[in-house]
Parts: sequence; C-alpha cells; structure tokens
Amino acid sequence: MDYSFLAKSTYEYHLRSRWKRYSDRALLSLIKVVKRHNPSFGYLPMTDTLKIKYGLKPGL
Repeated sequence: MDYSFLAKSTYEYHLRSRWKRYSDRALLSLIKVVKRHNPSFGYLPMTDTLKIKYGLKPGL
C-alpha cells in the first residue's frame, strides 16, 4: 500500500506541545499586564493576544 499521500503529521508523534503552559498565578499576571496596556480589551482580543504574543492556548 502506498502511503506517500499522507501528511507527515499523520504518522509522526510530537511529544512536546507547541503551546506553553502557565501556572494560574503566571497566567493572571500576564492578563493583568495585557489589561494594563489595553484596558478596553474584551475576551476575544485578550485571548488572541495571549495566544499570539505569549504562545498560550486558552482553555488548556
């Protein structure tokens, strides 16, 4: 059977996640820093900033 059509990520396992994990205190301090610089940010801009700038995936 020919498997050349499969993407590499289909059969290769990556042990490390590309998303960072923070403790609750560290996450709270990051949110405070972002909120201090952008007081009008709501949920979506805040989560986008955490994801893009700090490499955090919300919900983990």
